[in-house]
Amino acid sequence: MKNIIILFLLFGFGNMQAQKLLANEVPKAVVAAFKKANPAVTKFEWNKDKTRYQVRYVAEKRQRIQTYTPSGTLVALDGKVAIATLPPGVKIYLDKNYADRAVDKVTKMTKLDGSVNYNVEVSNIDLYFDAKGNYLKSVKK
Repeated sequence: MKNIIILFLLFGFGNMQAQKLLANEVPKAVVAAFKKANPAVTKFEWNKDKTRYQVRYVAEKRQRIQTYTPSGTLVALDGKVAIATLPPGVKIYLDKNYADRAVDKVTKMTKLDGSVNYNVEVSNIDLYFDAKGNYLKSVKK
């Protein structure tokens, strides 16, 4: 019984960050904007994070995430990238502070204004860097 309660609590807290949605739970403007920008994509998953809608899909053999406002305005495009594509400053920071840990995931985040940030996941910690590789912040998961 104790294990069931622990699993329930873990599952419940894990879903607080991003809520999975069905397509009919997403505003029509958001769905239309995504389908217009990605007509060939047929397999995707919707999530809601705070007030914005995210759609996850695979394109060109890479996982992508697009973030939209409720009115259907695209605000960011994220995609997994290889660690080798990171700016040198990120690699220096990781070698200095996390040399003993493996990198779990690297994401390049591009906003509509053209600004780029990188998210590097290491041991349940999200590390954020700017386009030049300067450390911005870390967030524990």
